[in-house]
Amino acid sequence: MDGDSVNNGDEKITVDQAIITLQKEKFPFYLVMGKRTQPFGVFENHLVTDPMTQDAYETKKVGVTAGYTGPLGLDISATVYKGETQMDHLVASGLFEVTRTGTTTDDVNSYILSASISPVKDHLKFFLGYLSEPGRGSRNNTASLGVSIGIPGLKNFRLDSEYMKALKRERYTGFTEAFKEGVFSVTGSYVFNTRERHEKIGGAELKEQKEHVSEEPIELALRFEHFDDDGLAEKDSSWSAENRYSIGARYSFYQNEKKDVAAYVGTEFRYTNYRLHSSLTNTRADNNKELFLKLGLSF
Repeated sequence: MDGDSVNNGDEKITVDQAIITLQKEKFPFYLVMGKRTQPFGVFENHLVTDPMTQDAYETKKVGVTAGYTGPLGLDISATVYKGETQMDHLVASGLFEVTRTGTTTDDVNSYILSASISPVKDHLKFFLGYLSEPGRGSRNNTASLGVSIGIPGLKNFRLDSEYMKALKRERYTGFTEAFKEGVFSVTGSYVFNTRERHEKIGGAELKEQKEHVSEEPIELALRFEHFDDDGLAEKDSSWSAENRYSIGARYSFYQNEKKDVAAYVGTEFRYTNYRLHSSLTNTRADNNKELFLKLGLSF
């Protein structure tokens, strides 16, 4: 990426994802090393913008993951990385406003435990995750739960839902109490094609994003999201996002299966309503309604 939000406007080239996976064929244990969105949250995405869960909790960092795969699509893993990446991402998410003070920790004492299982192939998959970072004053612990459902008889329809909740939080500047926020996201999507829709899930992973584009040439999606600030906006005389509604479509207008290339266009209309303390005017009204357009090339 050159000069975009990933680089905070810096014109230098940065690597978005670079990993090495070690796993012998038919051997259940594996090792993944490198920079990627670490396995806390699935962030399945069928629209132009990222889901609110990803806005708040994506943990893109260099890390090491050791995992085990088993029957019924079982995948259990443990990941370690440095620093307070998840909390830095949450505070900068644009869902609320707070200030953190104290010394930043950059030791390798942040970790993620995650698991997924698919008891009904291509129709039902569950995800669990637990993330812990050192924090400033106390550790920050967060849990996630997700499910992806494909309804028998409606092979082109899928429902993806994810809930994330703070279990323990540091105290933000100016407060004597901790606020344990939570985010819920649910998306219904339908593809207009004759191909069978397979279970390729992982909206933050480049491989899964590419497979969605190639296998689902015309897709319509509707998403609802809710952010629970645990009373922060009211007690801080501030604001926070509350509900978000999104509708969009994607069309792959060019595909070359031999060269594995696809070009597509996507659009999304998004409406967000905000909690505002009574002392504030609706200063965020201009941001309530947004229209996005994306032109992409997958290869």
